[in-house]
This record gives sequence, C-alpha cells and structure tokens, in this order.
Amino acid sequence: MFSGANNLKTLNISSFNTSNVTSMAGMFSDCYSLESIDLTGFDTSNTEDFSEMFRYCYRLKELNLPFDFSKARTIRHMCAGCWNLKKIRLSITSSPVIDNVFGAFQECFRCNIIDIGGLDVSSCSDVQGLFSLLAFKSRNCLVISTEDTKNRILDEDDTFNHELVSWILPGEEIPTVEDKLFSDLYYST
Repeated sequence: MFSGANNLKTLNISSFNTSNVTSMAGMFSDCYSLESIDLTGFDTSNTEDFSEMFRYCYRLKELNLPFDFSKARTIRHMCAGCWNLKKIRLSITSSPVIDNVFGAFQECFRCNIIDIGGLDVSSCSDVQGLFSLLAFKSRNCLVISTEDTKNRILDEDDTFNHELVSWILPGEEIPTVEDKLFSDLYYST
C-alpha cells in the first residue's frame, strides 16, 4: 500500500478500516524516510501475514504495535533492516499460531528494548534468525519474553550475541544496565 514511498516522513492512518485485511505484508516496506507512524485503532483481527511490514524503514525509532495477533501466521522480516529502531513493543495478548518468525528483528542494530512478552513460539518450525545481528558489537539489548520463548530462542538461534542480551519476564521490573535505565526507554513516548 505505502511500500516504496521514499519521501513519506510521518503517517497517521488510525482512521483506516483494516478489519477485513488478511495480509499486511510489505505495507510500509522501503519507506526509507518514515520517522513516525500512528497505528492506533488498526484492526488486525483478521490479519495472518505481517511479513516485511516495516522492512527497511531506516528512520523509524520506535514501534508500538497494539495489534491483534490472534490469527497471525508469519512475522517474517517484519522489522528487518530498521536500523534506527530503539524500542519495539508487540502487544500480544492472545496465543497466536505464528509459525514463521525468521528475521523478524534482523539488523535492528540500535534496538535497546524488544517487548515480545506474549509471543508464543511453540508452534514455530524454526526460530533461527529471529534476532539476527541484534545487539551488534557491544550494544546491550533488553528482551521481555516468556521463559519458554527465551529458552527456545537461546537453544536454537545462534545468529546474535547472546551475551549482550538481557532477558526479563513480562511484568518484571525493568533493570538498570550500564548506567542506562531501560525503564526510561521503555516507558518514554
């Protein structure tokens, strides 16, 4: 829909009727100049495919996705190549049937916080590459996740430096790491 809109800087599509949309694949991909997007009110209750939705949105710094992921089948490369993203929140409240998460957060080099607290990867055939190149070099990243999801990712995904990622469970206090309050980043708007 907006894929390749290179000069688009901001977008408010909160009034769009998306209740019957089954695929949002590539919807905002290659929007290189996009700095902010308001997705409040986006109805994703029938959406199955979120692949490459924000791929290569280089200038986005934060993504808050209050989506209904209950019918989601794939989030493959959803945020891949979003180099400047610092915070990602997937507000997953139901147990989705996601079976493809490959590279969802690949190359999110500057990301400090990824909240995937409700993501259940038990039905995924492969979690390899979910965080490919995350926590690149010496940057620390905090991932909010269930214990089962964390353990599966640590067991199967060798595409990122595990030592540079801190893990907490949903609802736990956001820690201070290296004189940087993750809570300041998490709760800031």
